[in-house]
Order: sequence, then structure tokens, then C-alpha cells
Amino acid sequence: MANQKFSDFTNQAPGASTYVVGYDGATNVRMLASDIGGGGMIGIADATGTYTYYTNLNTAIASATVGQVVELFADIEETSAVSVNLRGGVDINFNGHSYTLNETTGVPNVFNTSSMSDGDVVHMWNGKINRIGSTTFSTGTGFDENRILSNTVSEIVIHWNDCILECDNGGHIYASQGSFYGGTYVNYYNTGTASWGLIHTSTGGTAYFYDLRMYSKRIMCLKNYGGKLYNCRFYNEYFIGCGLYNAAAEMHDCHISSDGHSCIIGSNGLIVNTYCKNTGNQSAIDFGSKIINCIALSQNAIAIKAAYSSSEVLDSTGYSVNNYGLSINSGGAKIRNITAKSDVASGALVSTTVYGGYFEGGASGDALIAFGSVPRIFGATLVLRNTSGTRYCIGVLGSPSSQNAWYANNTFISATATITTPVNPLIVNNQTSTPDSFGNCIGDT
Repeated sequence: MANQKFSDFTNQAPGASTYVVGYDGATNVRMLASDIGGGGMIGIADATGTYTYYTNLNTAIASATVGQVVELFADIEETSAVSVNLRGGVDINFNGHSYTLNETTGVPNVFNTSSMSDGDVVHMWNGKINRIGSTTFSTGTGFDENRILSNTVSEIVIHWNDCILECDNGGHIYASQGSFYGGTYVNYYNTGTASWGLIHTSTGGTAYFYDLRMYSKRIMCLKNYGGKLYNCRFYNEYFIGCGLYNAAAEMHDCHISSDGHSCIIGSNGLIVNTYCKNTGNQSAIDFGSKIINCIALSQNAIAIKAAYSSSEVLDSTGYSVNNYGLSINSGGAKIRNITAKSDVASGALVSTTVYGGYFEGGASGDALIAFGSVPRIFGATLVLRNTSGTRYCIGVLGSPSSQNAWYANNTFISATATITTPVNPLIVNNQTSTPDSFGNCIGDT
């Protein structure tokens, strides 16, 4: 059967033996009524453009040769415990249709990768993939039910080109290996908050994710132990955006928003060139490891909070409307070239060494609060907008009898008036070296 134009079918009466059922990018695809009646809504075209039709994806994929594309010509729903066995080099074009696995046990994944080998690549185009219907699910390691896909066997590559992945009460992807490109991931689970991840990576390998988009209501978008993510966007309406828990976990050039919890939490890993915005009552970034060249915005909570001695906050910006722009309460943490600002509260709360940076306090705060046993501030610019005489460029936490600190070569600025007392009188400066003629000073450690 040769392909025909839509105009060739306009005058056909209902019940005619041929109809247009799809578009392959250049011409219209025609099917016989017998094909449709027999459930043949999946097709593979040969070199001449003639289609062979199948009733299910597994049969079609098994029949395809490497380089062929399996096409859907209608929405398909499976209600039995079946997984689609992906093969390297056999792609799927959904043609705008959906494929749904609606099954109660939650055990099978929509896609199975066990037959794929290292380097195998599969492209999927223009469709919606649904995993729904599970009445029970496990919240164990990897969140092992009601998923779209799981891969632990090889370094496969999956491209979700203009695809939407949706599940009602399960995860999307569990992976210790493989690379995953694109896709929009959606979950509307609304029963309660859940700390398992819609995307969950393990420490037993390295999974890579590129250019994905995710929306979740109450389930953590990402729980990352060993994955590396690049140029991804996450939004969580009520709960945590992403969690990083292992040194191998990385996020680069990502955008994360949450209206109900932190954008990023965790104890270990690396966050680079990432933007976080939180409008709720949790810190935008609450993280215990490396934060490099990131921006964190928070409405009511601390913008960047780092509570571990291993924390490093470098070349980053924390801005909070009603709370600290930055809080570092471990003496071993590292701060370099930070911008920390608040509209209402103090710009930053630090108990470690600060080299450089810009700190601006709000209407009711200090530019920077020094506390703990080892606060050191060198070469920073400290801006005070409250000039009532009870706020300072370097202030103290609470009402101690005294506060030890080490500071030198800082610039004190008032936004509205001359500062007569830039440092809280309770602070005892233990810095002993004197700046040379060039303003250099050896900071005590």
C-alpha cells in the first residue's frame, strides 16, 4: 500500500476500507480496517514504506531489525504484569500517543533493559508513558515498585525525545548505570510526603541524566547517591526537591524550586552552577559538602545552610527575605568569595573563616554575625542598612559576655549614614599581625 495524502480520503464514506491513522514526518500512514479491527495499532515500515502491524510492543520490538522504528498509531493500555523489553538500536515513535501500564501489583516496570548491552542506544519520540494502578508499593532501597524503568546491568543510553513520563504513586527511574537524556517527569501522588526519590540512583555505579524536567507534589524528585545530573530542572510543590548523600553525587547547571521544603538537602556530593528558589519555611540549600558558584533564594528561611565541617561554599550567593542569606555553624567549613544578603535579618551567621565576599544585613540585622570559637573575617565587604546603633557590620549572636573573633582588612559600609561603631563592642579581636603598606595581613588560623 502506498502512502496517500489526506485529501485522497476526504470524500470516503464511513466504513470505507482505508483511512489515515498517522503521519511519519513526510507522508500519511494508511491502514486497512482489518488491521485496526485486529488490534494492529503498532507498525514497522520496511524499506519501501510498507507497514507490518503488531498487536503489542514486545512482539513488534522482537520482530524489528536494528535501525528500524516501531510506531504507535493509537493509545495503548496494558493491564497485565508485562514489561516492554527494549533492544539497542530499535527506537519507538509514539506519534503523540500514550502507552500505559495499568497494573495493581506494581512489580513490573514499564520498560525492561535486561536484554540491553553496554553502549546500546534507544530513542523514544513524542509520546506519554504512564505507570499507574498499583495499590501497594515499597519504599525500600531504590523504591522498587510502580516504576517506568530500572537499570543496573549496563551502560545503556535512553533518549526521551519530547516524551512525558508519569506515574501515580511510584518512582520513575532507578539506576546505578546508564545515561538518560531529556523527558518530562510528572507525579501527582498527594497522600502524604515521601522521602524516596522519583529518580533514585545507587552507589554501585554511575548514572547520568541530562536535560530532564520534573514536577512532583509530595515525593522527593531526586534521591541521589551516585548519579550525575546536568542542565536539569526540578519543581516540588510541597516537599524536598533533591537529596544528595554520597561523594559521587553531583548536580551541574540545574534549576530547582520548591514551595514547601528545601530545594537541596544532603550530607555529601557536589553542586555546581545551580539555581535554587524556595518560597516555604525551609532552607533553599541545606547541604554538607561542596557548593560552587550557586545561587540560593529563600523567602522565609536561611538561603544557604551548611552545618558540617566538610562544607565548602565557594563563589556563591545566598539571599533571604526574612532570614540569613548564609549560615555556617561548623568551624571547619570553608567560605570563599560569598555574597550573603537579607532584607530583614542579618546577612550571614558564621563560625568559620571568611575570605573575601559581600555581606549585607537587612532592616533588623547585622551585616555578619560572628559566633562560636573560631570566626575569622578577612578582606570582606560588610554593608549595614540598620543604623540604629544596636546593629553592626560584625555582630554577635545573643548576649554573650564576650565573643572572640579574628578580623582584618575588611570594608565597613553604611547604606544610610556614617558608621561610628562598625564592630559590636562585645567582640574581642584576636588578630595580632599588622597590615603592611599594601594592606596585606597574615590571618591567624
